[in-house]
Amino acid sequence: MKKIFLILTLAFCFFLLTANLSFAFLTFGGRIISIAPCLNGLDLTLTLPRPGNYLFPWGARLYEWYAIRPGVWLLGQALPGGACLIPAPWGVMPIPTAYTILFTGTSLW
Repeated sequence: MKKIFLILTLAFCFFLLTANLSFAFLTFGGRIISIAPCLNGLDLTLTLPRPGNYLFPWGARLYEWYAIRPGVWLLGQALPGGACLIPAPWGVMPIPTAYTILFTGTSLW
């Protein structure tokens, strides 16, 4: 019984290591048109081809050219949902965002 449990556990762990979990990620791209600072990152508004509000959290991986400013293009992967935390007199107010960036690269211009 212990041998079967060990084999099934190892098979499940192997499956988790080799499974393609990219279905949860969204590939996005677009030009930054506005930036708003948050306590937990930056709230970015992007244009086409994937418009929307994106949360760029502090600590997200940033690739070349490391330019987060209006006018540059972003390309990367994000997860659906997120919240930009803004200070308020009663504490912290969450502003919902459509996506949370996991990693992104930027253009120079």
